[in-house]
Amino acid sequence: MKHTLIILTILFPFIQLNAQDIQDTASQKTDTTTTTTMTTADLKKKQDSITKALGLPPRPVVYPSFPGGKEEMHKFISTHFVYPTEAKANGIQGRAYVAFMVMKDGSIDHVNVLRGPGHGCNEEAKRLVEMMPAWTPGYDSEGNPVEVKYTLPISFNLPQPAEPETEEESKGKKKKKDKKNK
Repeated sequence: MKHTLIILTILFPFIQLNAQDIQDTASQKTDTTTTTTMTTADLKKKQDSITKALGLPPRPVVYPSFPGGKEEMHKFISTHFVYPTEAKANGIQGRAYVAFMVMKDGSIDHVNVLRGPGHGCNEEAKRLVEMMPAWTPGYDSEGNPVEVKYTLPISFNLPQPAEPETEEESKGKKKKKDKKNK
């Protein structure tokens, strides 16, 4: 027991000195670290410079749009839409995802079906996008038109068949017809 106390008494000052050295070293490290704050404008400039350096297209601030908006696009699609015969005959339904580029002048280019139900639906979706009029292009933060990749889902839904009438409903209709004929 005496030996333990003597050893601790001898080591205690060294332990304190070592702890102080560690604290001093840690405070020196935190003193050399500086915190940098960036404004939103600085951050956007940095992102733009990285984007340009990598050769990527700039991120649009204003995204492209169909002339007249989404409602007009839905009208356009429903007006020009033709359900593929093969898909209709086989009861095929689903959604085709069409990716395309809206170019700087608003024209549509690089049309590609990413995924779809097949049986002619993919081809019909591609045909619809290719025949669209020029869009309003997207613009970057400086107001310059930019090319923007756009993905559009196009749904293929067959009309639901009418449910067969029950016997009671058909009898009720027959009685009404008989009353009208009298």
